[in-house]
Amino acid sequence: MSVFISALGGAAAQFFDSSGNPLTGGLLYSYAAGTTTPQATYTSSAGSTAHTNPIVLDAAGRVASGEIWVTAGLNYKFVLRDSAGALIGTYDNLSGLNGVDDASQITYDPPFTGAVSTTVEAKLEQTLSVLDFGADPTGSTDSTTAIQNAIDYAQSKNGGIILFPWGTYKISSQINITKSNVMLQGYGANGIHDGGTGASPATTIVWYGGVYAGSMFSFYTVQSASNAKINGVGLSNMYLDCSGTCSGGINIISINNGRFDHINILHPTYAGVVITNYLAGQLAEPADSQLNIFSNITVRCLDLPACINGNGFILASNAPGTAGGNTSFNTFLYCQGQFVNGTAFLLTDADNNNLISCRAFISGTGKGIDVQGYGDSNYFYNFSCSGFPSKIFIRGIASGFAVDSTNNCFLFPDQGNGTTYPQLDAGCKVYWTGSDGTTVKSRNTQAVITDSTSNINAAQLNLGLASLIIDNRSAAGFRVTDGTNIWGINQTGLNGDLRWSCSNGSSKVDFNNNVFDNAFSYFPNAPTTASAANTFLDNADNNRLFRVTSSAKYKTNIETLEHQYSDALLQARPVWYRSKCEADKKEWSWYGLIAEELAQIDPRLVHWSYADDCYNIVETVEKDGSTIKTKVLKDDAQLTPESVQYERISVLLLDLVQRQQKQIDDLELRLSGLGAHPL
Repeated sequence: MSVFISALGGAAAQFFDSSGNPLTGGLLYSYAAGTTTPQATYTSSAGSTAHTNPIVLDAAGRVASGEIWVTAGLNYKFVLRDSAGALIGTYDNLSGLNGVDDASQITYDPPFTGAVSTTVEAKLEQTLSVLDFGADPTGSTDSTTAIQNAIDYAQSKNGGIILFPWGTYKISSQINITKSNVMLQGYGANGIHDGGTGASPATTIVWYGGVYAGSMFSFYTVQSASNAKINGVGLSNMYLDCSGTCSGGINIISINNGRFDHINILHPTYAGVVITNYLAGQLAEPADSQLNIFSNITVRCLDLPACINGNGFILASNAPGTAGGNTSFNTFLYCQGQFVNGTAFLLTDADNNNLISCRAFISGTGKGIDVQGYGDSNYFYNFSCSGFPSKIFIRGIASGFAVDSTNNCFLFPDQGNGTTYPQLDAGCKVYWTGSDGTTVKSRNTQAVITDSTSNINAAQLNLGLASLIIDNRSAAGFRVTDGTNIWGINQTGLNGDLRWSCSNGSSKVDFNNNVFDNAFSYFPNAPTTASAANTFLDNADNNRLFRVTSSAKYKTNIETLEHQYSDALLQARPVWYRSKCEADKKEWSWYGLIAEELAQIDPRLVHWSYADDCYNIVETVEKDGSTIKTKVLKDDAQLTPESVQYERISVLLLDLVQRQQKQIDDLELRLSGLGAHPL
């Protein structure tokens, strides 16, 4: 039998009465804790000789043998009385002092209202640390087995938070998490810095197991047709160093509701984080990896030659395009990475994932985002990756994938830091809303804009081959403005005619097609009317369309035409010619006048314009990478005759005819006076 020294009067103790006098002849009774059942005490550590019960104190108030020993593992109640039997004090629930190293024998009383007492052992079991299983935080020895044992213990309890206290832990083989609710928590990952000192992680996991094709940590559901997916696992506040020999930091297969945050992954040879899933039928439920959250994760594949082709985050499936699941409905917050030739975010079989304020830094031929084939309907908010041509790729059949990637959406990308419109394969679709909130682009796709949910379905059914339908049935269906001038295109409410109007400002419609080869403007169905005024295109003003007016209200300084101007018209040379104009038949011949010759007679009889060589063509690159060509008139440009204003010649001809008629009338009058027959 083991005995421990008693907590009360254990060795050479002296007892006193309430007046401070030695308790001569005092009586010390011993019972089982909380009862009146006598429980033996002993005179020495041998535990062979029991004290009398009660123990009678000597004249000095001491135990005659000098010591009191109690049975190990038992709790006692002691009652102290004076020699007359009067109560001095009661001391309950005491154990041997040698037993304090056994936490199960020490009571813990929580300092909370309504709290319940427990043992120190039970309290300590509420926190699980890899140090409890022998992990070495100095990094001197391998901690793989200790870490896996801690995880296995938590899994036997249906989950738990496993702490990785301050330090560096070496592992040489993959750590596996295969049950729900297991969270691995370090004390801080700090960050991956490009320079400076004084910033170090609190918890570091270092791979030193040599070249390995797997990951440092693998979270997966054990494959079985009877197994449900595991939920609620995760890893946080750790720095994972793959050492340029381990393929990846974290691998995920068919899990839901995981949480991975504040992690730095250094030197993976393949990818920092890989998310995938099993085929259909390999689990008892759909195998998609879904509803996982990844936040504040940084991957760096920059410093070691073995890592320059490494990737950041891969969202995939074990068999893209099959009846199996895929990676979907996951969220990535503030995730980033530095890469040379790898891809920051690679989506091969993934849909409805959200990437919020993520970014990538590419120093070689790598990609910021690469959405391939079955990557569909993913959302990228405020994504940043500078580069022109764009470091964002949306790829499909043209790049060898089974299908075209469609319906991926970019909202407010970081264009201020050089993020540019994606490079799209033919047939791929993407929606892009610029960071200024006003530029909306959609390539290779169709869209409906409407202000009524009741109109959406009908409008979609009527899309046909149209690229865009605007169905808001308002007075400003489509508006263009520079802040001052406002142009609107809409249908009138009266009869549905298309109306194009300037509601504010004094700007004009500009059909400027001279910059582009073989570009023409047509009005194929313009009707005619006897009451309409003439119109013409002013060649000197970029073919600006004018209506010719004849009313006196548009004229000033009106005078009768001087005959010298109409007489000068007779100097004009009528010609026969063949036309070099593209719209004219080359085998036909024509009659007319030469504008340059007529301009020498009267410059008002021709239209003047600037020749093509009077302009400089200026190219500007828009934020989306497209090129805009603009004609800019040269400073020394001179107007030259362009065409004859034949309608003005009729005025001069009328003056000539009127004067000739008067001459005829005068001659007839003179002839009649001579008695000649009238003409």
